[in-house]
Amino acid sequence: MHLGNEANCKIIFEDDHDSGIFTLSLLGGSMEYLPDLSQGVDKFQNYKRLDAGFLGIRHVERKKLNILKNLQWISLFGNKIEDLEGDTFADLTKVVKILLASNQLKNLHKDLFKNNVKLEEVWLQDNQLEVFSRQTFQNNFELKTVYAAGNKLKKININF
Repeated sequence: MHLGNEANCKIIFEDDHDSGIFTLSLLGGSMEYLPDLSQGVDKFQNYKRLDAGFLGIRHVERKKLNILKNLQWISLFGNKIEDLEGDTFADLTKVVKILLASNQLKNLHKDLFKNNVKLEEVWLQDNQLEVFSRQTFQNNFELKTVYAAGNKLKKININF
């Protein structure tokens, strides 16, 4: 599926309302921005997972994620993301698992996971990360696992 590279790309769900849908999956394709999923959220209110892997995504905006209040699991695995703003995941307060592996992340903003207080697992392997700052996971008291192999880590300064 080719959805385009525009920041205002929107996916339209034409099927009838189905509250049995738990995962929104967009796998493979080509897009620079995470698309607007607001209509899917309205139709599928029991969703818990978003899988947006291997799409070539470079930009993830908070405004595209802030409607996904019930999200517990998000995968942006295998994209081309180089940077995420500190508030990108700020509205995802129920999320327990974030997969950012196999992107091109060079650093993690100190506030990236600040509001994700239920976060248990983060996949960061195979990026370009060099440093984890002390603040990176300071509010993540439920955190059990951080996968970070395949990076260029020179300094890990974290309080667990």
